[in-house]
Order: sequence, then C-alpha cells, then structure tokens
Amino acid sequence: MIPSLTVLRDLPLRLALSPDLAARLKDFVTAASGAEAQRPTPAQGVALVEECLSTLDGESTRLAEQRFSLGDPMTLKQKLVLDPKRQADQLLAALKQKLSGERSEWTRRTTRQASDFQESLAKPLAAVEFSLVPASDREQTLGLSDAWATDFQAWWATSLDGWAKLVDGLLDSRTDAAIASELKALGELLERPLPLKPTPVPPMTSPARGAMDFAPISARFEVPGGREVILESFKGGLYGVAMVSGMVIIPLLTVFLKEQSPMLRAGVAAAAVIPTAAFAVINGRKTRSKLVSAAADKHRDKLKRELETLLKQRVDRFRADAERHAHAWLVARQRDLLAVLEPLVTTVFDERERGLASQLARTQLDSERFADQLGQLRQIKTNLTAQVLVDLRRLAG
Repeated sequence: MIPSLTVLRDLPLRLALSPDLAARLKDFVTAASGAEAQRPTPAQGVALVEECLSTLDGESTRLAEQRFSLGDPMTLKQKLVLDPKRQADQLLAALKQKLSGERSEWTRRTTRQASDFQESLAKPLAAVEFSLVPASDREQTLGLSDAWATDFQAWWATSLDGWAKLVDGLLDSRTDAAIASELKALGELLERPLPLKPTPVPPMTSPARGAMDFAPISARFEVPGGREVILESFKGGLYGVAMVSGMVIIPLLTVFLKEQSPMLRAGVAAAAVIPTAAFAVINGRKTRSKLVSAAADKHRDKLKRELETLLKQRVDRFRADAERHAHAWLVARQRDLLAVLEPLVTTVFDERERGLASQLARTQLDSERFADQLGQLRQIKTNLTAQVLVDLRRLAG
C-alpha cells in the first residue's frame, strides 16, 4: 500500500463525508492494501481523491459563509450600539435646535400680534370723546370723558386677556407640534415609550394689563373772559355807532330839523347805546364760544396723539412681556425634556452594550472556531493534493 493512502484512510475521521463516499473510501483503502491482483487502479484512486477535494471545497465554502455571517465583533457593536447612539445624539441636538428656533419664532409671533392689536386700536381711538370743563373765567381744561375712559378700560382688559390666553395656548400646541417628529424618531430608536411629562404653562402676567391713568392726557389753556369779550364788542359797537351818527344820522337830522345842537347829538348817542349793548352781549358770547372751540380743537389733536403714544407704549410693553414669558417657558420645556431624555439615552445604550458583551464573546469564539476548522480543511486539502494525488498520478503514469 502507498504510505500516503493513510490520509485517505483517516479522512472520514477528520471530515464529515457522505455515507456513500466514506464507504467507497474504505473499500478503496482496503483493496489497495490487499492482494495485488485485487488492487484498484491508480486512475480510480485519482477520481476518488478529486471527489474528496470537491467535498472539501464545498465544506470550506460553507464554513467561510458561516464565519462571514457572524460579522466582525466591532462592526456588530458599531451597528447595534455606536451608530444608534450617534443617531440619538443627533436627534437630541435637533430637538434643542428646534426649541431654539421656536424662541426666534415667538419673537416674530409677538411682533405680528402686537401689530394686529395696534390695528384693532383704530376703532376705539376713532370714537374717543373729550370733555371740556371750565377751570376759571379765563381757563378751560380739556380731558378724556369719563364715559369713554370707562368703556375703553373694559375693552382694553378684555382684549389683553384674550391676547395672553392666545399666547399660553399656542405655547403648548406649537411647541409639541414642532418637536413631535424628533420625539417619535427617538422613541422608535430607543424601542420604548418616552416617559415625558408636560411642562405646565403658567398664566401670563404683565403690568401692561392693569388700569391706565388718563389724568396726564389733559390740557389747560387760557381764553378771554366773558366780560372782556363783551366789553371789547361793546367798545367796537360804540365806535361804529359814533362813526355812523356823526357822518350820516346827525347831518340828516340837522337838514330836516333846521337846527344843530348838543342835545340832538346826545339824544342820538343815547338811543344807540341800548341796542349796541344788547348786540355786544350776544356777539361777545358767540365770539368767546368760537375762541374756546378753536383752542379746544387745537389741543384735542395734540391730546389724541399723546393717547396714541401712551397706548403704543403699553402695547409694546405687553409684547415684550409676552416674548419673555414665551422664552422662559421654552427654556423650562427644554430643561424638562433633556432631564428625562439624556439619562434615558445613556441608560438604554449602556444596557445594550452590556447585553451585547456576551453576544460579542460568542461571536468571537464562533469566528475562531470556524477559522480553526478552515485551517484543518486547508491542511487536509494540502495533504491530498501534495501527497496522495501526486503518488496516484505517478503510479498511473
């Protein structure tokens, strides 16, 4: 028997062969060690070795595939722990960015709301009423009427209450909508529900919602006194009567009466005094009323501009308070979210890494086992090709 045929004899012990191939190997080795007349031909041995080599190649391929299917332990850790952890960190960063963007958005929202509210002031300002109160015979005080001020205060309080409720309502709903996609993706990545609690929205407060003091919206101005205006009118009337009497009436009476005397002149002047005085009283009152009305109109426009300025300042103050309120709540919301999410992300991936340790160890051991088996197959293949196959081909040649 060829010494190298011991490799074929021991092959079923080192490699799992099919029953048919193992039986044929056994028969071949037995026949090759028997009587020379019954020995198989070398060509039969070559064919049998080549069949064994084909089986070895198939087994090597199967083991290599199994080894590659296990994956590299570090690649597995990267896939199951490190990459998802990086995605979770990116989602947390995106969430922070969204909340920061919401703060900028609330600056724009409050500015737009203040502009809309300022436009709504046009109607009550168009209906503003003033009251004129005499302070003395020569002074008048112009101010907002009590009825208008009372009605406006009620409208102001109701309108700002509605604005404050709008801010509080939008804070919760708009913020949840803005970060909903990040929270959903984070929950799916962690494979567990997020134990989040809502951050309560405290009622918005602002000093601008309080009652306004309209006392500064007033003006005191001087006009000529009633007696002064009447006296001036009377003096003007007498001057006119004297001119007319001296140039028209007395010359005519002199012509008709054929005489000219001081008594005539005195009589004419006396007759004109009473109607002139009555006219002076009537005309003086009208003149003074016009003077008061003109002065009041002049100050009324000025006071209306002061009122508009006061209301704009209160609206701007409320807008600033609303913006600070929104920013403070968003900071609190971010703090509450991160206080839950950051520890949760750390805990989940620490648990995954600990749970992965045994799996990585098994993967490493399996990979080493497959590598050993592949090494053994390479050794068997080398023995078959370098020894048995060469000896058989030499005999066949």
